[in-house]
Amino acid sequence: MSAGMGVAMDVSDGLGRDAARPAAASGVGIELDRAALERMAAPLRPLLGNRALDCVLASGEEHALLGTCDADAVPPGWHVIGRVVAPAASTSGRRAAVTLDGVDVVERGWSHYERARPSSSD
Repeated sequence: MSAGMGVAMDVSDGLGRDAARPAAASGVGIELDRAALERMAAPLRPLLGNRALDCVLASGEEHALLGTCDADAVPPGWHVIGRVVAPAASTSGRRAAVTLDGVDVVERGWSHYERARPSSSD
């Protein structure tokens, strides 16, 4: 991990669910960048079609790392996929820790204690 990182963790339960953990603990929100996520989803499109973005948001099998840092301190090889913001109300009306286009994505991903919820494209 590079100096200047605020927090870093593995993504093993899905980006939306895992990003919410440090965001909630820090009292902030994370606003995901659709264009950045679409670039990550592009290689999956031939296999998954319209579900590629859902895979990026909800899958945790890749065991990627997620971290926060100042915009001018992004470590080499890391990709900016969003920004830390003040938490705001989501389209569902509740305060959301992680949003994409103003929609709460926290519930996407794997939960060890509850049945998985279908994504919006199911």
